[in-house]
Amino acid sequence: MNEGARMELLGAAFMHCERGDLGLADALLASTEPARHSDNVQSRTGYAGVEARVLRAHGQHAAALAAAERGLAALAELSITDSTVKAALLEATEAALALPDLEKADELLAIPEALDPGQLTPLLHAHSLRLRARLDAARDNHQQVDEHFCAATALYCEFDLTFHQAVSQLEHADWLTGQDRVEEAEPLLTEAHHTFEQLQATPWRERTARALPAQREAEAAIS
Repeated sequence: MNEGARMELLGAAFMHCERGDLGLADALLASTEPARHSDNVQSRTGYAGVEARVLRAHGQHAAALAAAERGLAALAELSITDSTVKAALLEATEAALALPDLEKADELLAIPEALDPGQLTPLLHAHSLRLRARLDAARDNHQQVDEHFCAATALYCEFDLTFHQAVSQLEHADWLTGQDRVEEAEPLLTEAHHTFEQLQATPWRERTARALPAQREAEAAIS
């Protein structure tokens, strides 16, 4: 199997994770295992990012962080704008937040936040805003959480990154509900749920389906 074919299969593994097809994701990761030791740095980095995503889908967040950081070692050879490096950075930060290791998440977010505007691609910028919002919320530093989520969602929308837009809406809604702002949360949850249904992103659709009744119960209790 050539490097191009491996990269295509690795990309498909990401999709299977978001759809909850972990058996297929596991199989694709196993079939592309030679990429882990490839002479091609992009292949190695791409494999590390996908391995991290698969591990995170299985709830193995410490192992996911280790895999993603193995991919981030490529920053010595590749640009931060390389898609495989961006994926590894995203997965490392997601895993750190899930552990939670907030100091590590802060250290990772400092990478994109220190970039010059010309290096900060729209996707990387949107991810950094969304993840910064989550980190600040985890630290009970709520001053800019709303602003960061709104900015991230707007960027995802502008560049037609529909899945990521829905993720941002869901996470924003979760935070709004926790702040007793349930009326603001409901339209975000409803739109995100519709998007996840269309994309067949089953784990995400189920998460919004659980959140909507809980949100409506909270709204009824307030009224």
